[in-house]
Amino acid sequence: MYFAQVSDKTIRIWATKDGIARLAEKHSPLQISLPALLMKVDSETVALERLRVGDRLHPTVAIYLKRAVDLLEAVRKPTS
Repeated sequence: MYFAQVSDKTIRIWATKDGIARLAEKHSPLQISLPALLMKVDSETVALERLRVGDRLHPTVAIYLKRAVDLLEAVRKPTS
């Protein structure tokens, strides 16, 4: 919700409709893919489909993978 600036309900709809998440076990929390979420927010449906089929080396997908890592590192970086 933080990265997409949308509600929990919207994320759950996207998870079901667009396949941006996985459920490890029945009744476990949804695990949202940050690269997939960023693609969804940017309306990059082709990149999202490439990610779903495992084409992580495609340049468009690789950009989102790097962007997701950079965002997570920025959030985790301690402030001085």
